[in-house]
Amino acid sequence: MLCYAYSFGQFTTCAAAAAGSPMTNGSCLTNQNAATAVPAANCGGGFNSGVGFFYPFVAGSCPQFTLTFNAAEEVQFLLWNNSCTNIAGECSEAQANVPIFESFSAASTPALTSGTTYILEIVTKTTSNFSICYQANQAEAANNECSGASGLSSTGATFNNGGNCSYTGSGTDATTSDPAASTFCAGSLENTLWTKFQPVAGSTSIQIIGSGINCGGPVCAWQFGLFSGTCAGLTPEGCISNGNPCTSGPDPNSSSTAPAGGNGTYLLTWNSISATGFTGTITQTGGLPFTGTEVFYLAMDGNANSDCQYTLSGTNIQPLPIDLISFDVQVYENANMLIWEVASQTNNDYFTLERSTDGMTWDLVATIDGDGTNNTQKKFGYVDDRRTETLNYYRLKQTDFDGNYQYSGIIAADNNKGVAAVIKRVNLMGQEVDENYDGLIIELYSNGDIRKVQKN
Repeated sequence: MLCYAYSFGQFTTCAAAAAGSPMTNGSCLTNQNAATAVPAANCGGGFNSGVGFFYPFVAGSCPQFTLTFNAAEEVQFLLWNNSCTNIAGECSEAQANVPIFESFSAASTPALTSGTTYILEIVTKTTSNFSICYQANQAEAANNECSGASGLSSTGATFNNGGNCSYTGSGTDATTSDPAASTFCAGSLENTLWTKFQPVAGSTSIQIIGSGINCGGPVCAWQFGLFSGTCAGLTPEGCISNGNPCTSGPDPNSSSTAPAGGNGTYLLTWNSISATGFTGTITQTGGLPFTGTEVFYLAMDGNANSDCQYTLSGTNIQPLPIDLISFDVQVYENANMLIWEVASQTNNDYFTLERSTDGMTWDLVATIDGDGTNNTQKKFGYVDDRRTETLNYYRLKQTDFDGNYQYSGIIAADNNKGVAAVIKRVNLMGQEVDENYDGLIIELYSNGDIRKVQKN
């Protein structure tokens, strides 16, 4: 990856960062060396005295940093304005080579203003190398559409529909591809998130259990729709919503619909409806057993773009080797970052990441070890710095210990680049020079590329 710390400055003071060039949307810095420091004690003990590193950035609608450490690391984020007044602080625990995310939005505390320069300080307990990438905006997560639906299991998994600036969020959710809002017991759709499940063959009923539902926003309300069939031909089977989730106990304002027989095959009943949960039971007419080939989708929409966290589980649901919550790609100047998150793993030997330029012929990008059987939600990531400068397709293959495997849906990254022009040349002292300068220089290109060049 051709990213150099010099281009933006790995600044050791906030004042220097405020006077320097900010990170641009889609830029990455590699081989950063964290410094131990504790300018504010909001992360507790264990930090040594010293300095952190400061990164100026221009806020967009969804400012987000992605950090990947080469070792497990506790990191402290400190947010400063361009006058070097500390305005926020947060702590995070990182695993080695597993991306962590720090996001801000107009709705966060403090609220950030799009187009304004801010400064993020990185402080760690130990001195370790890391990469940092910045995006002012982000693409929609795969599971915000039916075709990328995450799997459900009997053990349960926690989901987040995202709202406007969460990593799994849907700031650009294409709701025009969703079913009608009325099938969610809703008046409008803003940010849906899809899950998928199949019954155990021979079972006569399925229970879907929603619990721990907690939505932010002034209305903090949720809406779920149940569907059968395929993404190309969904049949509404019923929906449920709440009206006042900010109060505890049974929700007197909740509503639910269960079409009589749905499509004539399935029956749905709701019970245990409260401000934070529900239970839905699916059976076949006549009490017939399921064959195990039936497919159901449960999709959630946050009322008025509410950002909701919730747990879903079920009974008589086929076990999944992995519960894939999301599989996404973030495009940076010289690399693509692939990120996937699983809710649980069963006999998971390894993942294979594959890339294609035509969607038909696939090449191996990397093999990443799985965790066997593990019910802990976990993120995985890989930086592909060997991509082609074209449209790149990616898919994820998961292989069990017994050799069985399954593929994810296909995602794409547009890496087409036009002819780039040199817009600036600087020497290692930061002084601008022309094309006749002799020595080592940094060239900045119109497409965001940065190159180190030896001029004779």
